[in-house]
Amino acid sequence: MTHPDPVPHPDHWLTNGIRQIGKTEYVLFAVAVLCMSLTIITTWPLWQNRTSPPNLPILPALTGVPFGALILLSLAVALWQPRKGFIGHLIVLGVAIAFDQIRCQPQIFSLPVLMAACLWREFRPVARWFLIAMWLWAGVHKLLSPDWMGPISWTLLDMLGMENSLEWYRPFAWSVGIGEIVLGVIAIFKPRWAAFVCGGMHFGIVIMLVNMNWNFSVLYWNVANAIIGFWLLWSWRTESVSDENVARRWPRELWQQVVVVILLISPVGVYNGMVPHFLAHVLYSDNMPKPMMTTAAGPEEINVWESLYVPIPRLPAILRQYFESVADIGDKLHIYDPRPGMLHLHYGMAQFEAGESVLHRAEPISQAAFWDATTGVGQGFAQDYPPAVFYLEKAGIKMLKRTQNGKIYAIQFSPDKYNARLFQHVSGLLNLEQIQLADCELRDEDLEHVTYLPVLYGIGLDNTPVTNAALIHLDKVDKLRHLERNGTEITDAAVREWLDR
Repeated sequence: MTHPDPVPHPDHWLTNGIRQIGKTEYVLFAVAVLCMSLTIITTWPLWQNRTSPPNLPILPALTGVPFGALILLSLAVALWQPRKGFIGHLIVLGVAIAFDQIRCQPQIFSLPVLMAACLWREFRPVARWFLIAMWLWAGVHKLLSPDWMGPISWTLLDMLGMENSLEWYRPFAWSVGIGEIVLGVIAIFKPRWAAFVCGGMHFGIVIMLVNMNWNFSVLYWNVANAIIGFWLLWSWRTESVSDENVARRWPRELWQQVVVVILLISPVGVYNGMVPHFLAHVLYSDNMPKPMMTTAAGPEEINVWESLYVPIPRLPAILRQYFESVADIGDKLHIYDPRPGMLHLHYGMAQFEAGESVLHRAEPISQAAFWDATTGVGQGFAQDYPPAVFYLEKAGIKMLKRTQNGKIYAIQFSPDKYNARLFQHVSGLLNLEQIQLADCELRDEDLEHVTYLPVLYGIGLDNTPVTNAALIHLDKVDKLRHLERNGTEITDAAVREWLDR
């Protein structure tokens, strides 16, 4: 037997607290408010006016205002006047994000959804489908992400102190991704079953984060997902349609249906850059643009974790704005985008005269100019693609750096560790200058993977079974000047033609 939701007090816009929305709803709303408050406190530097890391406002004039205390005050007002206070909180939160786009974090957008579900009955179907979309897409993104299926899942197990993490990281990666998708599907057809899985999964994430002492910025979001998510799924009742009593999961109102369709479809847009990842449930999969700055001191990552306790949103526009805020004239920025079909971006910090003013601006530059050692601060540096480094490192392939924090500039494959599948990962090491493959069972077509390396100038092919056909691929390596080929079938005539080309 089902019971209708409690009807709010007729003067709900004038009454306070529990009398406005009902006891159960108010307690759950208070949980969400507490979780948002703790999230703000945990990431307190993020909500202040800063010089380092700089605030990244939507408009240059939006500077100089700290928002931490204002947001906490808006949450306190929401406990007294839930509906009015919540709308005020949304306004303050929106203005705070306009003053600094680094505040665009998934937990900051998701917690208000849970709050609204406690305040308005008609919003609950949207909140339920929001959670379903989150679980479905979080799982899909993980299964499509080389980062999650490799270095991230291994790192999580390693941080948890698990022995034999190299044996277990792949089963762990698959089980988490599939598990999230299964939870989303169960929530559609058996929401009360899913309620227990939801609670267990999100409290499990909380325990994992505490054990790792890591990423507390999402800790309280997971607490809210576990508690309020359980309630939303458990209370997803059978409704009467016409004269029959059937399970109705799809929203009845047109506006609800439109919103839910957008929630379910829009995350696919993250793969062509149309939808930002923080609105597309890209959680831990990290299959997003990877920035690297080149300064006079060498390569420098864009990393705000240590100071703000959150990652910088990986949108090219935000990364470029950050670069403009901290870079000197001549510095360079490379944005490595691993998503299929997306282009890598190159920028240089330039100076312009505009009347009596001197402007500093990050300008797009060509790939050739980025890697040119005679422009700006010198040859640019790119981010080594984490999955490539992970697989090569775990296979025991020798890789060299000039400094501890430098980029990999040379790699050597031994005959007993070489295979074509492993060799393909060299295409993710864009800073490679030298490759040694002597005595390896290398095929001509394997060298296709070196065509993506913009600063490769030397390759050792001694005693490998390559032929003149290998030079077709080496033709595309602009800076290649040194070729070792003793013991191969590459002829002198073919080499002369290759040099002429």
